Amino acid sequence: MGKNNDKRYKRKSQRGPREKKDRNGKGTWGKTITLENKKLETYYTAQNIFKDEEECKQFMDAMRKPLPASFRIGSDVPSAFRDSLMKELHDHTSDVTSANVDDKEIRVSLDPIKFVDDGFQFANLDRKTIRRAPRLAQFHDWLVVQTSNGFITRQETVSMLPPVAMDVQPHHKVLDMCAAPGSKTSQILETLATKTTNGEEPKGFIVANDSDSKRAYMLVHQLRRLNSPAIFVTSIDARFFPNIPSCDDKNGEGFFDRVLCDVPCSGDGTMRKNIQIWRGWGNKQSMGLHPLQRTIAECGLR
Repeated sequence: MGKNNDKRYKRKSQRGPREKKDRNGKGTWGKTITLENKKLETYYTAQNIFKDEEECKQFMDAMRKPLPASFRIGSDVPSAFRDSLMKELHDHTSDVTSANVDDKEIRVSLDPIKFVDDGFQFANLDRKTIRRAPRLAQFHDWLVVQTSNGFITRQETVSMLPPVAMDVQPHHKVLDMCAAPGSKTSQILETLATKTTNGEEPKGFIVANDSDSKRAYMLVHQLRRLNSPAIFVTSIDARFFPNIPSCDDKNGEGFFDRVLCDVPCSGDGTMRKNIQIWRGWGNKQSMGLHPLQRTIAECGLR
């Protein structure tokens, strides 16, 4: 899992061709690219992580399914306005039980995410399908507007886990080493704000870093909507992020209280949303990323 922001990975042979589109410019999941890769199946079988062939088959079948769309209402949204957003969300989705896409009826089910307050995930709809479903057009427009306003963050469910596990407190100094596009950074910022009392500004802050200057610029754009004073954006190669000693700690501890390290991805963790990877994935290219991933992780541990 993670982000493919390493230039060595972004070779044409690894990415494969772009998904073909029909005359209306609409892509079709799995119709133009065969969701098979013997190298991938052989590699995972060799890891001996499955108890039997049936579990391996279930794993591969899950990899072929589109990634469900998910989002969350910001934890820093005032309670009164949060109630209003929840009502609007209910109005847009409660009466829609199915959607017609490409002359096929798809069941619509929006379920809460248990470990994230006011987080939601569609059971079997990905982002592309939502955009193309006429019955969900009003919901999609509403979602885009609220995202632009900073009240809602469209974020993968698995991406919501690290900030929850980090248990960030208002006084914490946090480093996100590979931050772009910024969904986890936003979640941490909201946590810093909501855990303060009496409307005070948080004493802690987060340094959001990305080695790619263009992605760092995109990160600034993403975080600007939150209007928080507790964010610093840097663009440094994460392998060489400076080791900042703590001024008030004589035990040799580092400057940051929490460090989030979402290293560049080998690709197989993003196959459910980037189906082109099915045609180009190989363990040789992916294993070639391991030294980079390890170096970044070790830098974060210092």
